[in-house]
Amino acid sequence: MKNPVFFANKKPQVVFIYHEYDNSLFQIGTLAENETTVINIPHNSYIMVKRGNLIGGLVVPIETIFETHLLQNHYQI
Repeated sequence: MKNPVFFANKKPQVVFIYHEYDNSLFQIGTLAENETTVINIPHNSYIMVKRGNLIGGLVVPIETIFETHLLQNHYQI
């Protein structure tokens, strides 16, 4: 499963990274403003990135930024 994927969040937002597996979404990462990370994700996996909104003191993933089959190794959000 060695397929490192680089994610960068350059905007003033919190984003959540999900991996879809067997009709379920698994949160595999969270990025605050100006954070980066590298996550090993199998090639051609289905991923979803959502923007978090502050609701009652909690950051909750609400707005989907993008959904895609993982075909590249770099995403700047």
